[in-house]
Amino acid sequence: MKKIHLGGSFFIFNLVFSILCGIVLLYLIYLQFHEGSEGIQCIYKAKFGKECPTCGFTRSFVDYLNFQFESGINRNKASFYYFLFSVYFSISRLAWVFYTFYFQKSVVSFNVLRIDIALLIVSFILVNSYIYIS
Repeated sequence: MKKIHLGGSFFIFNLVFSILCGIVLLYLIYLQFHEGSEGIQCIYKAKFGKECPTCGFTRSFVDYLNFQFESGINRNKASFYYFLFSVYFSISRLAWVFYTFYFQKSVVSFNVLRIDIALLIVSFILVNSYIYIS
């Protein structure tokens, strides 16, 4: 069975994505406590005058953080699937950061990495196909 040493670049990659996910979470928490703020303006809507397939995601994510799932789904039905993907992505990247930090000399089975990458790719494709096909 092929083993891989989880080294510095793997750690840095996952650390950067974990930090980015944390920044996005802090932004959503900021919006949660500033109810008058609408968040980032949609460039597509400003330019073409109609909503894009992802309009309402920011407000939906804030609703999900407040456990108001019905309100979030009403804003944009696809946002719930993106929210689930985002939660999975954030937790998996953070888990890899902790794993590689605490077990630096450790090796992991290549199949574990292959499964993680496959789950990320498949879930991303399914979420995007739901938005753009429906």
